[in-house]
Amino acid sequence: MLGINGGVVSYERKELDQVLETNKVIDLTISSGTFSVGNKFTQNTSTGFVTFANTSHVVLDKITGSFTAGAASNATITAVTTISQPISNTEASYWEPVTAFAYEEELNESKLHIKILDKSYVGKIEKDMRELFR
Repeated sequence: MLGINGGVVSYERKELDQVLETNKVIDLTISSGTFSVGNKFTQNTSTGFVTFANTSHVVLDKITGSFTAGAASNATITAVTTISQPISNTEASYWEPVTAFAYEEELNESKLHIKILDKSYVGKIEKDMRELFR
């Protein structure tokens, strides 16, 4: 914002919508349990979905929360290795996950209000439209 003499009075941060792939992927070393691709894996309030599994490893994506060594749903985790983490844990708190459903719902809501033309412009617009379509 500029002042009377053109000097800077304050700054405003430009609002910027940014879309990032925030999918954290981890590899859990397990000592017991069997899982299939697509299964939901939980430990306390942390969840993830199985993308690969064998007798000693489970790879999870779509992670919420954080997994640690110890008891989990139908398995005992002995080690946790991060495979991919596009956004650091400290920065992740500034981001908000948006599902395709939430995005579409917000888009539809933005189209909910229809702007109606002021009566004073109707005559001019009718005249202009008639001239255009001759």
